[in-house]
Amino acid sequence: MPPKTLPASRSQEAESLVGELFRDHGWKTDFPREIHSDPNTNPDILVTQGRYVYAIEVKAPAESRADRVIPILSQALLQAKFQAKYTRSKSYPPAEVRPLAVICLDHANPGLIEQIMNFSEKHAPEVAVGIVSHDGIRRFIGPGLEGMNEEPEDVAHFRGTSTPQVVNLFSDLNQWLLKVILAPDLPVGLLSAPRKRYISGAELAYAADVSRMSASRFLKQLKHEGHLEHSRYLTVVRREELFRRWSAANMRPTPEQPMRALIPMSGSLVRPLVSSGGGDACLGGFAAADALNFGHVSGVPPHIYVRKLPSSNDPRWQMIAPARTHKPDVVLRQALNPESVFRGAVKQDGILVTDIIQVWLDVTHHPSRGAEQAELIYQKVLAPITKGPH
Repeated sequence: MPPKTLPASRSQEAESLVGELFRDHGWKTDFPREIHSDPNTNPDILVTQGRYVYAIEVKAPAESRADRVIPILSQALLQAKFQAKYTRSKSYPPAEVRPLAVICLDHANPGLIEQIMNFSEKHAPEVAVGIVSHDGIRRFIGPGLEGMNEEPEDVAHFRGTSTPQVVNLFSDLNQWLLKVILAPDLPVGLLSAPRKRYISGAELAYAADVSRMSASRFLKQLKHEGHLEHSRYLTVVRREELFRRWSAANMRPTPEQPMRALIPMSGSLVRPLVSSGGGDACLGGFAAADALNFGHVSGVPPHIYVRKLPSSNDPRWQMIAPARTHKPDVVLRQALNPESVFRGAVKQDGILVTDIIQVWLDVTHHPSRGAEQAELIYQKVLAPITKGPH
Protein backbone atom coordinates (compact mmCIF):
# COMPACT_ATOMS: atom_id res chain seq x y z
CA MET A 1 0.00 0.00 0.00
CA PRO A 2 1.45 3.42 -0.92
CA PRO A 3 2.18 5.78 1.97
CA LYS A 4 -0.48 8.39 2.75
CA THR A 5 0.24 11.96 1.71
CA LEU A 6 1.47 14.04 4.62
CA PRO A 7 -0.95 16.84 5.57
CA ALA A 8 1.55 19.61 4.81
CA SER A 9 2.44 18.29 1.37
CA ARG A 10 -1.24 17.58 0.64
CA SER A 11 -2.11 21.17 1.48
CA GLN A 12 0.75 22.54 -0.62
CA GLU A 13 -0.25 20.34 -3.55
CA ALA A 14 -3.83 21.63 -3.33
CA GLU A 15 -2.71 25.27 -3.22
CA SER A 16 -0.44 24.69 -6.22
CA LEU A 17 -3.28 23.03 -8.16
CA VAL A 18 -5.72 25.87 -7.44
CA GLY A 19 -3.14 28.56 -8.22
CA GLU A 20 -2.27 26.91 -11.53
CA LEU A 21 -5.97 26.60 -12.41
CA PHE A 22 -6.52 30.34 -11.93
CA ARG A 23 -3.36 31.23 -13.91
CA ASP A 24 -4.56 29.03 -16.77
CA HIS A 25 -7.77 31.06 -16.87
CA GLY A 26 -5.91 34.36 -17.08
CA TRP A 27 -5.91 35.40 -13.41
CA LYS A 28 -2.92 37.06 -11.78
CA THR A 29 -1.95 34.98 -8.75
CA ASP A 30 0.00 35.79 -5.59
CA PHE A 31 0.82 33.63 -2.59
CA PRO A 32 0.94 36.06 0.38
CA ARG A 33 1.91 33.40 2.92
CA GLU A 34 5.18 32.79 1.12
CA ILE A 35 6.11 36.35 2.17
CA HIS A 36 3.98 36.86 5.29
CA SER A 37 3.85 33.67 7.28
CA ASP A 38 0.82 34.40 9.50
CA PRO A 39 -1.84 31.91 8.32
CA ASN A 40 -4.57 33.56 10.36
CA THR A 41 -4.56 36.86 8.46
CA ASN A 42 -3.14 36.18 4.99
CA PRO A 43 -5.01 34.09 2.41
CA ASP A 44 -3.43 31.05 0.77
CA ILE A 45 -3.78 32.71 -2.63
CA LEU A 46 -4.74 36.19 -3.81
CA VAL A 47 -6.07 36.27 -7.39
CA THR A 48 -6.95 39.23 -9.61
CA GLN A 49 -8.64 39.56 -12.99
CA GLY A 50 -10.07 42.88 -14.09
CA ARG A 51 -12.29 44.24 -11.33
CA TYR A 52 -12.42 40.94 -9.46
CA VAL A 53 -10.05 40.26 -6.57
CA TYR A 54 -10.42 37.12 -4.43
CA ALA A 55 -8.72 36.08 -1.19
CA ILE A 56 -8.70 32.27 -1.37
CA GLU A 57 -8.60 29.81 1.50
CA VAL A 58 -7.80 26.30 0.22
CA LYS A 59 -8.66 23.15 2.15
CA ALA A 60 -7.78 19.59 1.15
CA PRO A 61 -9.75 17.02 3.21
CA ALA A 62 -8.12 13.60 3.33
CA GLU A 63 -11.45 11.87 2.64
CA SER A 64 -14.20 12.80 0.18
CA ARG A 65 -17.04 12.13 2.65
CA ALA A 66 -19.63 14.70 3.65
CA ASP A 67 -19.10 14.16 7.40
CA ARG A 68 -15.40 14.99 6.89
CA VAL A 69 -15.73 17.70 4.27
CA ILE A 70 -18.52 19.90 5.67
CA PRO A 71 -16.75 20.80 8.97
CA ILE A 72 -13.60 21.69 7.01
CA LEU A 73 -15.69 23.72 4.56
CA SER A 74 -17.23 25.62 7.48
CA GLN A 75 -13.75 26.56 8.70
CA ALA A 76 -12.68 27.60 5.20
CA LEU A 77 -15.71 29.88 4.79
CA LEU A 78 -14.95 31.69 8.06
CA GLN A 79 -11.23 32.02 7.29
CA ALA A 80 -11.79 33.28 3.76
CA LYS A 81 -14.23 35.91 5.01
CA PHE A 82 -11.79 37.17 7.66
CA GLN A 83 -8.79 37.12 5.31
CA ALA A 84 -10.64 39.06 2.62
CA LYS A 85 -11.53 41.73 5.18
CA TYR A 86 -7.93 41.90 6.40
CA THR A 87 -6.50 42.05 2.85
CA ARG A 88 -9.00 44.77 1.95
CA SER A 89 -7.87 46.88 4.90
CA LYS A 90 -4.21 46.61 3.85
CA SER A 91 -4.62 47.25 0.10
CA TYR A 92 -3.67 50.53 -1.56
CA PRO A 93 -5.41 51.82 -3.47
CA PRO A 94 -8.46 50.32 -1.70
CA ALA A 95 -9.81 47.26 -3.51
CA GLU A 96 -12.96 45.21 -3.16
CA VAL A 97 -11.46 41.90 -2.06
CA ARG A 98 -13.98 39.07 -2.05
CA PRO A 99 -13.68 35.85 -0.02
CA LEU A 100 -13.45 32.48 -1.77
CA ALA A 101 -13.31 29.09 -0.06
CA VAL A 102 -11.99 26.26 -2.26
CA ILE A 103 -12.26 22.59 -1.32
CA CYS A 104 -9.78 20.32 -3.09
CA LEU A 105 -10.87 16.67 -3.19
CA ASP A 106 -9.58 13.40 -4.59
CA HIS A 107 -13.06 12.61 -5.93
CA ALA A 108 -16.25 14.69 -6.07
CA ASN A 109 -19.55 12.89 -6.63
CA PRO A 110 -22.72 14.85 -7.51
CA GLY A 111 -24.25 14.32 -4.07
CA LEU A 112 -21.25 15.74 -2.22
CA ILE A 113 -21.04 18.71 -4.59
CA GLU A 114 -24.69 19.51 -3.92
CA GLN A 115 -24.19 19.29 -0.15
CA ILE A 116 -21.18 21.63 -0.28
CA MET A 117 -23.03 24.20 -2.38
CA ASN A 118 -26.20 24.03 -0.26
CA PHE A 119 -24.25 24.41 2.99
CA SER A 120 -22.33 27.40 1.64
CA GLU A 121 -25.46 29.12 0.33
CA LYS A 122 -27.31 28.60 3.60
CA HIS A 123 -24.58 29.56 6.07
CA ALA A 124 -22.26 31.95 4.15
CA PRO A 125 -23.98 33.29 1.01
CA GLU A 126 -21.56 36.23 0.90
CA VAL A 127 -18.57 33.90 0.41
CA ALA A 128 -17.79 32.47 -3.03
CA VAL A 129 -17.12 28.75 -3.06
CA GLY A 130 -15.20 26.39 -5.31
CA ILE A 131 -14.71 22.64 -5.64
CA VAL A 132 -11.64 21.25 -7.40
CA SER A 133 -11.09 17.52 -7.68
CA HIS A 134 -8.24 15.40 -8.97
CA ASP A 135 -10.70 13.58 -11.25
CA GLY A 136 -11.35 16.79 -13.18
CA ILE A 137 -14.33 18.50 -11.52
CA ARG A 138 -14.12 22.31 -11.40
CA ARG A 139 -17.21 23.94 -9.86
CA PHE A 140 -17.30 27.59 -8.76
CA ILE A 141 -20.04 29.95 -7.62
CA GLY A 142 -19.18 33.65 -7.36
CA PRO A 143 -18.98 36.83 -9.44
CA GLY A 144 -16.45 36.53 -12.28
CA LEU A 145 -15.88 32.80 -11.68
CA GLU A 146 -18.37 31.45 -14.21
CA GLY A 147 -15.67 30.61 -16.76
CA MET A 148 -13.83 28.36 -14.31
CA ASN A 149 -16.39 25.53 -14.39
CA GLU A 150 -15.36 22.26 -16.05
CA GLU A 151 -16.12 18.59 -15.78
CA PRO A 152 -14.70 15.48 -17.51
CA GLU A 153 -16.58 14.06 -20.45
CA ASP A 154 -17.29 10.80 -18.62
CA VAL A 155 -18.99 12.69 -15.77
CA ALA A 156 -21.02 14.75 -18.23
CA HIS A 157 -22.06 11.54 -20.00
CA PHE A 158 -23.00 9.94 -16.67
CA ARG A 159 -25.30 12.89 -16.05
CA GLY A 160 -27.01 12.36 -19.36
CA THR A 161 -25.11 14.98 -21.37
CA SER A 162 -23.67 13.35 -24.48
CA THR A 163 -22.19 16.55 -25.98
CA PRO A 164 -18.51 16.91 -25.01
CA GLN A 165 -17.24 20.19 -23.62
CA VAL A 166 -16.39 22.67 -26.36
CA VAL A 167 -12.94 24.21 -26.05
CA ASN A 168 -12.58 27.75 -27.39
CA LEU A 169 -9.55 27.67 -29.65
CA PHE A 170 -9.22 31.45 -29.28
CA SER A 171 -9.53 31.80 -25.53
CA ASP A 172 -7.06 34.14 -23.83
CA LEU A 173 -4.58 31.41 -22.90
CA ASN A 174 -5.00 29.60 -26.22
CA GLN A 175 -4.17 32.78 -28.15
CA TRP A 176 -0.95 32.97 -26.14
CA LEU A 177 -0.19 29.32 -26.96
CA LEU A 178 -0.78 30.03 -30.65
CA LYS A 179 1.76 32.85 -30.46
CA VAL A 180 4.29 30.58 -28.74
CA ILE A 181 3.97 27.79 -31.31
CA LEU A 182 4.25 30.32 -34.19
CA ALA A 183 7.10 32.37 -32.65
CA PRO A 184 10.05 30.64 -34.35
CA ASP A 185 8.62 31.50 -37.78
CA LEU A 186 8.36 35.24 -37.09
CA PRO A 187 11.19 37.77 -37.49
CA VAL A 188 13.22 38.31 -34.32
CA GLY A 189 12.03 41.08 -32.01
CA LEU A 190 8.35 41.12 -32.97
CA LEU A 191 7.03 38.71 -30.33
CA SER A 192 8.22 37.92 -26.83
CA ALA A 193 8.18 34.11 -26.74
CA PRO A 194 10.73 31.27 -26.91
CA ARG A 195 11.89 30.57 -30.47
CA LYS A 196 11.77 26.77 -30.30
CA ARG A 197 10.16 23.78 -31.97
CA TYR A 198 8.21 21.37 -29.76
CA ILE A 199 7.73 17.65 -30.05
CA SER A 200 5.25 17.30 -27.18
CA GLY A 201 2.60 19.15 -25.23
CA ALA A 202 4.80 18.96 -22.14
CA GLU A 203 7.57 20.89 -23.91
CA LEU A 204 5.08 23.50 -25.14
CA ALA A 205 3.58 23.85 -21.64
CA TYR A 206 7.01 24.40 -20.11
CA ALA A 207 8.02 27.01 -22.68
CA ALA A 208 4.68 28.88 -22.47
CA ASP A 209 4.55 28.66 -18.66
CA VAL A 210 1.12 27.01 -18.58
CA SER A 211 -0.09 23.72 -17.15
CA ARG A 212 0.31 20.50 -19.12
CA MET A 213 -3.46 20.09 -19.02
CA SER A 214 -3.97 23.49 -20.67
CA ALA A 215 -1.41 22.72 -23.39
CA SER A 216 -2.95 19.28 -23.95
CA ARG A 217 -6.48 20.70 -24.32
CA PHE A 218 -5.20 23.37 -26.71
CA LEU A 219 -3.35 20.89 -28.94
CA LYS A 220 -6.29 18.51 -28.96
CA GLN A 221 -8.63 21.28 -30.10
CA LEU A 222 -6.12 22.60 -32.64
CA LYS A 223 -5.90 19.11 -34.14
CA HIS A 224 -9.66 18.58 -33.97
CA GLU A 225 -10.19 21.75 -36.01
CA GLY A 226 -7.64 20.70 -38.62
CA HIS A 227 -4.81 23.10 -37.78
CA LEU A 228 -2.18 20.75 -36.28
CA GLU A 229 0.14 18.14 -37.71
CA HIS A 230 2.76 16.24 -35.77
CA SER A 231 5.68 14.92 -37.80
CA ARG A 232 9.11 15.80 -36.44
CA TYR A 233 7.52 18.45 -34.23
CA LEU A 234 4.19 20.17 -33.59
CA THR A 235 3.29 22.14 -36.72
CA VAL A 236 0.44 24.58 -37.29
CA VAL A 237 -1.16 24.03 -40.71
CA ARG A 238 -3.85 25.76 -42.79
CA ARG A 239 -2.52 28.99 -41.39
CA GLU A 240 -4.29 31.34 -43.75
CA GLU A 241 -7.66 30.08 -42.55
CA LEU A 242 -6.43 30.08 -38.94
CA PHE A 243 -5.45 33.76 -39.18
CA ARG A 244 -8.84 34.59 -40.70
CA ARG A 245 -10.68 32.84 -37.86
CA TRP A 246 -8.36 34.37 -35.27
CA SER A 247 -9.13 37.85 -36.56
CA ALA A 248 -12.88 37.19 -36.51
CA ALA A 249 -12.66 35.95 -32.91
CA ASN A 250 -11.21 39.32 -31.86
CA MET A 251 -14.07 41.44 -33.18
CA ARG A 252 -15.63 41.87 -29.72
CA PRO A 253 -15.98 45.46 -28.49
CA THR A 254 -13.20 46.43 -26.09
CA PRO A 255 -13.74 48.70 -23.05
CA GLU A 256 -11.92 51.97 -23.73
CA GLN A 257 -11.50 55.34 -22.05
CA PRO A 258 -10.33 58.39 -24.07
CA MET A 259 -8.03 60.49 -21.85
CA ARG A 260 -6.49 63.95 -21.96
CA ALA A 261 -3.40 65.37 -20.26
CA LEU A 262 -4.15 67.49 -17.21
CA ILE A 263 -0.97 69.53 -17.73
CA PRO A 264 0.42 70.35 -21.20
CA MET A 265 3.61 68.37 -21.89
CA SER A 266 6.39 69.13 -24.34
CA GLY A 267 6.84 65.47 -25.24
CA SER A 268 4.62 62.44 -25.68
CA LEU A 269 2.44 61.11 -22.87
CA VAL A 270 3.06 57.55 -23.96
CA ARG A 271 6.40 56.82 -22.30
CA PRO A 272 5.55 58.09 -18.78
CA LEU A 273 2.10 56.46 -18.89
CA VAL A 274 3.30 53.05 -20.03
CA SER A 275 6.20 53.20 -17.57
CA SER A 276 3.89 54.14 -14.67
CA GLY A 277 1.79 51.06 -15.34
CA GLY A 278 4.70 48.73 -14.64
CA GLY A 279 4.08 45.43 -16.39
CA ASP A 280 0.35 46.13 -16.52
CA ALA A 281 0.44 48.66 -19.38
CA CYS A 282 1.76 48.47 -22.92
CA LEU A 283 1.50 50.42 -26.15
CA GLY A 284 -1.01 49.05 -28.65
CA GLY A 285 -2.75 49.70 -31.95
CA PHE A 286 -1.32 52.03 -34.60
CA ALA A 287 1.24 53.46 -32.17
CA ALA A 288 2.57 49.94 -31.57
CA ALA A 289 2.82 49.41 -35.33
CA ASP A 290 4.93 52.58 -35.52
CA ALA A 291 7.14 51.38 -32.65
CA LEU A 292 7.74 48.06 -34.44
CA ASN A 293 8.60 49.91 -37.69
CA PHE A 294 5.42 48.86 -39.49
CA GLY A 295 3.57 52.17 -39.18
CA HIS A 296 1.22 53.20 -41.97
CA VAL A 297 -1.54 55.34 -40.39
CA SER A 298 -1.06 58.67 -38.61
CA GLY A 299 -3.36 61.02 -36.72
CA VAL A 300 -4.94 58.40 -34.44
CA PRO A 301 -4.46 58.93 -30.67
CA PRO A 302 -2.11 56.31 -29.25
CA HIS A 303 -3.74 53.37 -27.50
CA ILE A 304 -2.37 51.98 -24.26
CA TYR A 305 -3.41 48.53 -23.10
CA VAL A 306 -4.15 48.10 -19.39
CA ARG A 307 -5.35 45.09 -17.45
CA LYS A 308 -8.12 47.18 -15.92
CA LEU A 309 -9.42 50.67 -16.69
CA PRO A 310 -8.23 52.85 -13.80
CA SER A 311 -10.42 54.40 -11.13
CA SER A 312 -10.37 58.18 -10.66
CA ASN A 313 -8.12 57.94 -7.59
CA ASP A 314 -5.52 55.56 -9.04
CA PRO A 315 -2.15 57.28 -8.32
CA ARG A 316 -0.52 55.75 -11.41
CA TRP A 317 -2.74 57.78 -13.75
CA GLN A 318 -2.87 61.15 -12.00
CA MET A 319 -1.43 63.02 -15.01
CA ILE A 320 -4.52 62.28 -17.16
CA ALA A 321 -8.30 62.57 -16.89
CA PRO A 322 -11.27 61.44 -19.02
CA ALA A 323 -11.56 63.49 -22.23
CA ARG A 324 -15.28 64.16 -22.09
CA THR A 325 -15.32 67.26 -24.31
CA HIS A 326 -11.73 67.46 -25.55
CA LYS A 327 -9.93 65.55 -28.26
CA PRO A 328 -8.15 62.69 -26.45
CA ASP A 329 -4.38 62.63 -26.09
CA VAL A 330 -4.38 58.88 -25.45
CA VAL A 331 -6.93 56.08 -25.26
CA LEU A 332 -6.73 53.49 -22.48
CA ARG A 333 -7.94 50.08 -23.61
CA GLN A 334 -8.74 47.23 -21.22
CA ALA A 335 -7.25 43.97 -22.47
CA LEU A 336 -9.92 41.34 -23.03
CA ASN A 337 -7.14 38.75 -23.40
CA PRO A 338 -4.55 39.95 -20.87
CA GLU A 339 -2.41 36.80 -20.88
CA SER A 340 -2.00 36.88 -24.65
CA VAL A 341 -1.51 40.67 -24.77
CA PHE A 342 1.01 41.11 -21.95
CA ARG A 343 2.96 37.86 -22.21
CA GLY A 344 3.64 38.48 -25.90
CA ALA A 345 4.57 42.17 -25.52
CA VAL A 346 8.11 43.19 -26.47
CA LYS A 347 10.43 45.89 -25.11
CA GLN A 348 10.98 48.64 -27.67
CA ASP A 349 13.02 51.73 -26.74
CA GLY A 350 12.50 50.95 -23.07
CA ILE A 351 8.71 50.50 -23.03
CA LEU A 352 6.37 47.54 -23.53
CA VAL A 353 4.76 47.29 -26.97
CA THR A 354 2.21 44.71 -28.10
CA ASP A 355 3.60 42.00 -30.36
CA ILE A 356 3.10 42.12 -34.14
CA ILE A 357 0.31 39.51 -34.18
CA GLN A 358 -1.58 41.45 -31.52
CA VAL A 359 -1.13 44.69 -33.47
CA TRP A 360 -2.55 42.99 -36.57
CA LEU A 361 -5.54 41.67 -34.60
CA ASP A 362 -6.19 45.08 -33.02
CA VAL A 363 -6.07 47.26 -36.12
CA THR A 364 -7.85 44.92 -38.56
CA HIS A 365 -11.34 46.15 -37.68
CA HIS A 366 -10.43 49.73 -36.70
CA PRO A 367 -12.50 52.27 -38.67
CA SER A 368 -9.57 54.66 -39.22
CA ARG A 369 -7.83 52.89 -42.11
CA GLY A 370 -7.28 49.83 -39.96
CA ALA A 371 -7.75 47.47 -42.90
CA GLU A 372 -4.84 49.15 -44.73
CA GLN A 373 -2.55 48.86 -41.72
CA ALA A 374 -3.55 45.25 -41.15
CA GLU A 375 -2.96 44.33 -44.80
CA LEU A 376 0.56 45.81 -44.68
CA ILE A 377 1.42 43.75 -41.59
CA TYR A 378 -0.15 40.63 -43.07
CA GLN A 379 1.74 40.88 -46.34
CA LYS A 380 5.11 41.67 -44.73
CA VAL A 381 4.97 39.38 -41.69
CA LEU A 382 2.14 36.82 -41.69
CA ALA A 383 1.70 35.91 -45.37
CA PRO A 384 5.31 34.63 -45.63
CA ILE A 385 4.64 32.08 -42.86
CA THR A 386 1.24 30.84 -44.06
CA LYS A 387 2.88 27.96 -45.95
CA GLY A 388 4.39 26.59 -42.77
CA PRO A 389 7.73 26.69 -40.93
CA HIS A 390 10.75 28.19 -42.70
